[in-house]
Amino acid sequence: MKAFFQQAKELMEGKPSKQCRQAVVYTVLWYEKSKHRVFLDLGATMASFQLSVFLVTGVLPARQKILLNNSTPMEPNADLSKLFLQDGVEMTLEQLPWGQEVEPISLTKHLVDRIGSKCIVMEEQANALEALLLVKRLDVDAELPKKLLSLTTFMHDAAQKLLLKVDEIEGEEPHRQARKVEKRRKDVLELSFCIQMFVHKMNSVLDRLERMSQR
Repeated sequence: MKAFFQQAKELMEGKPSKQCRQAVVYTVLWYEKSKHRVFLDLGATMASFQLSVFLVTGVLPARQKILLNNSTPMEPNADLSKLFLQDGVEMTLEQLPWGQEVEPISLTKHLVDRIGSKCIVMEEQANALEALLLVKRLDVDAELPKKLLSLTTFMHDAAQKLLLKVDEIEGEEPHRQARKVEKRRKDVLELSFCIQMFVHKMNSVLDRLERMSQR
């Protein structure tokens, strides 16, 4: 466990060890004519990488459109281990307008499945944020706690809006009848529980960051 946190610390500080380097590549990220060097862990989630991008650019993960070699955008739940990335790979970041976020990959285009994919991404975002708080020194940058507080507040609000969407689905009787009622109802209840757990986790993170920002 100690070795894991040491590798995580080195990754967040931009100094991966020889052991850690095997699973980590550095990317050249272009944003508004500026070039940033951002490390990417091939064994981590896209949410973890998007958090690193947020720290260097200030662009919220939900508004990030990351293009790999000017190709199609990378999905929020992209499998980084299958992209065969190498050191020096170039990426371009665009800040999307509100309401035009890149959708995560889902099993089907059905609304319940799409929301389910968003729930998984939210959980990965929360895990990435918690990992960062474990290994990153927040006292070396006075603005960092405030920046993370802003991000956490946004994530919390996004989860609340998604929970309202789940409530809307559960209340649409014709919609429920159209798709295997009992299974879909169970799926919706599980989504609701998942989001509520995320909101609870975000509340604890918010409290911690608020205390840090007031020091």
